[in-house]
Amino acid sequence: MAATVELASLLSRDPQVKGGRLCIAGTGILVSYVGLLYRDGMTPEQIREEFANKVALEAIYAAIAFYIANREAIDAQIRAEDEETSRIAAEWKAAGRTR
Repeated sequence: MAATVELASLLSRDPQVKGGRLCIAGTGILVSYVGLLYRDGMTPEQIREEFANKVALEAIYAAIAFYIANREAIDAQIRAEDEETSRIAAEWKAAGRTR
């Protein structure tokens, strides 16, 4: 009989990787980023190609499933991160910094 894969094993959190945000296990690929690509219309196969096909397709599907199940919270997290990035960029620009 073929071995089965627990979907939860495809995603992981580690406080030392991406600040403890949920990633595809064994990578630093954020589930929120996969969700963003999916939300923007990419297929799971296209998302996998985005990562040079180095991520198992089932892990992409698991990330998408998590995103769909938690869309509201993840979209809010993405908005908050975008706002923080914009705020920091504006501070740097006001201080005359370029990078």
